Amino acid sequence: MTIYGESDTEDCKQMKIKRDILNSVTRATWGLTIDELSEQTHYHRNTVSKYLMILEAMGVVDYKTYGKTKVWFPSNSTLELRARMPQIVLTEMGRVLRRRFPDKAKEIIYELAKEVAVKSTEELKKASFPNENFNVDIVINHICDFHPILLGNMKVKPEKKGDKWIVHTEGCYCHGDPSFEEGCMITAGGIAGIIEALVGKPIVVIKEKHLHSNEKNGTCSFIVRVEDEKEKQSNSQ
Repeated sequence: MTIYGESDTEDCKQMKIKRDILNSVTRATWGLTIDELSEQTHYHRNTVSKYLMILEAMGVVDYKTYGKTKVWFPSNSTLELRARMPQIVLTEMGRVLRRRFPDKAKEIIYELAKEVAVKSTEELKKASFPNENFNVDIVINHICDFHPILLGNMKVKPEKKGDKWIVHTEGCYCHGDPSFEEGCMITAGGIAGIIEALVGKPIVVIKEKHLHSNEKNGTCSFIVRVEDEKEKQSNSQ
């Protein structure tokens, strides 16, 4: 068996060229011409042109024509897959934890998803709105806008009831599976982490109910509340 990276075979060379070109195209904000790709990857422009045709046939890159110049971009399917990768990774983690630690899986995946959401949202905040101050109401009403990658195509409908929020989510990480409650905990942890990172207060999200509209979707509801310092200390003991 040939292991990629340990052999200088023609197949490995071709794989590396395709990978290098695709990575350069994907990282570019405004797309790249063949000459720009040649300069970045250090491959001859004829080689770049050849492999762009291969990647286009595979459906992973596409181009737009400006005058006589082609500018290359990642295809929509490539962008969609990369955008869904956090959801795919977290979902699979939830399934693995469920198999290996059935008694603690929900607690572990909630904390894991929350930590991922906190750290990634903090980075997004630094990049996009470093000097903004947010309150819980603003964040919950626009939560998908603050972290669209983590929440993916989820449709969130917030509902204010007295002094608490109930967040209804269509497209929960459970994917409509009534037995996969770990998926609901991923959603809960993600929501908690996003809010906590933006408002600077401890947030707890608890699942209220779990509905199933079809095999691939789930509409779940979560209670969001701000945890005061006394409660936080009590829960940590």
